[in-house]
Amino acid sequence: IETQVTNIMSSPVITSKKDLTVADGQLKMIKHNIGHLCITKDGTVNSKLVGVLTHHDVLVTLGNNPSVILKEIKRATRIKKIRSARLKANTLLKSYLEQNIPISHIIKVISQINDVVTIRTIELAIQKMPTPPPVPFSWLALGSQGRQEQLLFTDQDNAIVFDDVKETDYEYTKAYFLELAKLISSALNKIGFEYCEADMMASNPEWCKSITEWKEQFKNWILKPDEKAVLLSSIFFDYN
Repeated sequence: IETQVTNIMSSPVITSKKDLTVADGQLKMIKHNIGHLCITKDGTVNSKLVGVLTHHDVLVTLGNNPSVILKEIKRATRIKKIRSARLKANTLLKSYLEQNIPISHIIKVISQINDVVTIRTIELAIQKMPTPPPVPFSWLALGSQGRQEQLLFTDQDNAIVFDDVKETDYEYTKAYFLELAKLISSALNKIGFEYCEADMMASNPEWCKSITEWKEQFKNWILKPDEKAVLLSSIFFDYN
């Protein structure tokens, strides 16, 4: 703290005009090995300072920042845009690992991004359906996403639980959610999440059920724990 500024400062001060692009600003920082670029009224060192462009500003603008990635996903109107934003999360992951940031923190950030990806994908899929959902429903993320320990792209593990309906409305309701699940799974696949080889997905009629059916299913797994029930419990009890 007692060190004089002259011993650690960059000199002379590097300046630029306001109309500088972020890309050019980044190149200037690399060229001069600096983390801050002074923006002056006419771009010279002799005019008034109007702002400072930092290395952090550049990273945020390029999207290598969780909050920027999340905003991009939430605003996406096409699956292609969600895929592009989700790929930035892999770059973010790499930079986090290089900085030795604790894995517990990295997992929380990536899990949050994956959750927002799933939610936005569901919202866009609903828009493609001919009518809104007939009853309230929940999308269950299973496996590593359910445990919130997903880092890289994995295969899909998911299910749907929908509100109970009258017996006469059941077939239509289930058919609606199976169709919706196909749209969601297809979109997630385009984003980068592979289809589950064992078909543990909401598009499978076995894993698209009413709340009462799911309660009965879980009850059977617990009270009649054969080999298959234990396996399915280990998958379906980890959900988000």
